[in-house]
Amino acid sequence: MRSIGRAALFAATLACGTADRSGAGALGEGAQATNPSRAAFPIIGGVVAPSPTLDHTGALMYRDRATGEMGPLCTGTLLSPETLVTAKHCIIVLPIFERIGLEVLFAVGPDHDDPLDLIPVVAVAGAPGDEGGQAGYGRDVGVAHLERPVVGVTPAVARPFSADLLGVTLVTLGYGVSSADGAIDGLRRIGRETVEAVSGSSYEAMFGGFESFAEWMLTKQSTALDILPTLSDDERTDLEALYGSGGLLEQHEAVTGRTPGDTQSCSNDSGGPLALPSREGGWEVYAVVSAGANSSRSVCDFGQVFATFGPVTFPFLEAERQWTDPCGDTDAGGRCDGSVAVRCQTRFDPAERNRVADDCGARGEVCVVSASGAACSGSSDDATPP
Repeated sequence: MRSIGRAALFAATLACGTADRSGAGALGEGAQATNPSRAAFPIIGGVVAPSPTLDHTGALMYRDRATGEMGPLCTGTLLSPETLVTAKHCIIVLPIFERIGLEVLFAVGPDHDDPLDLIPVVAVAGAPGDEGGQAGYGRDVGVAHLERPVVGVTPAVARPFSADLLGVTLVTLGYGVSSADGAIDGLRRIGRETVEAVSGSSYEAMFGGFESFAEWMLTKQSTALDILPTLSDDERTDLEALYGSGGLLEQHEAVTGRTPGDTQSCSNDSGGPLALPSREGGWEVYAVVSAGANSSRSVCDFGQVFATFGPVTFPFLEAERQWTDPCGDTDAGGRCDGSVAVRCQTRFDPAERNRVADDCGARGEVCVVSASGAACSGSSDDATPP
């Protein structure tokens, strides 16, 4: 019997999310499916988006504290100079990263390998509800707060998602995968995706029916052949159970990317926005990339699920947008206020960020600032602060 696992559909193609721009659409006439890089443009879609007016959307990057090595994690969009929205599954990993010596930063600009600015993430929060949803994180919306404000960039505005957007084509942005074989060049791309479904079965919306879903589950393909007669009773029962479990989270998820000409979100696009330009010339964001599917033909080509800003997540975002840094203008290195060493302490497990003041003079020491930050050292009788 063939092995049937829980839909690799929402396997971590986006799970620790690397996010980017892949696209739906048939192979162009004469394209060679055996050479994914040559067939990539008609499949993946999306165009490079260097415009500074799109700098509200940047890349979340991880960096090894010991080696300085960096890599892409997700996409995020500024809702205020110090707060960005992304997917919950992108920020839930930070306690693990902290334990293994990785930090996460927000890369501003159209190329995450050559950012205009690189700002540490110092606090995170996830939308209420951690069970269910297509990615398995409940309402897959999260926020990340930055050590300092992004300067010179106009943030986007979060808007409530509604069923009125069904059938509407919106804009997507993201970094990373830009070809059918999974190539990543680090550039921000812009695409278009049409809202296919806002309720009911995500698998129905993405695959068009049970037969295509079953064929995809077993072969990673969707063809004109009918696979159902080849299934054993047990296989069919298992697949029907999986198919029936793919209901969209009511008012908080939507499927996009199934209309001819649509691009598709993929690895490294996790947390990327589903947006529209506003009448005032800015940008409005309605959802973030949550999960998607791939096939033997392309790393992403069956559409995707967005976590939408519904009646629970939108108020959450509005509250988080008002975040103020408990450390004020004190950074991790800190400073000396006379004999007092003042620094900012940040942890993700347990989550805390606070301003710490250590009165060195009270114990006969002085405050000094070194490469490791502000700290008490020596005696006030024989030491002089720099």
